[in-house]
Amino acid sequence: MTQGVHYRALVADRLAAEQDRRKRLDDRSSAVTTGSAALLSLIVALIALVKGNEFQVGATVGVFVVISVIAFAFASGFAMTAGMLRLYKVPTANTFKTMLGTRWTDSEPSQLLACAWMDLDTLLSTREVNNAKAWWLDLALRVQLGAFVSLSLAAVVAVVDP
Repeated sequence: MTQGVHYRALVADRLAAEQDRRKRLDDRSSAVTTGSAALLSLIVALIALVKGNEFQVGATVGVFVVISVIAFAFASGFAMTAGMLRLYKVPTANTFKTMLGTRWTDSEPSQLLACAWMDLDTLLSTREVNNAKAWWLDLALRVQLGAFVSLSLAAVVAVVDP
């Protein structure tokens, strides 16, 4: 039987694409977290280095550095939120037991339809979770960019206005 084969393939293809999207979002959130943590560590190290010397920075530079530290910390937190594990709607163990038990003799079109509906439910819940991950990741990247701009301004002010 070929009824519904193309629809089933479409749903399966979209599900695979959404699962790939989830992996890419998780990878990006890890990268933002790592980058923010590294830059935050660099700032703290520079502060320790500067504080150890007689060198003084102006209030403006200090404000920019504090803003950067806070923003990098928030960016890292937002990225971690994006990378958090979330629940996806997947077929339950009882659903599989029913398929292999009482539903085993269903016609092929009925089996295809049932599988397509389960894949569609998983696809929709995965897309919903991925959209939330993407929102948090976008926020993290915007805050990280703001932190970088603030840190850059601190460096410019420190050089221009000693």
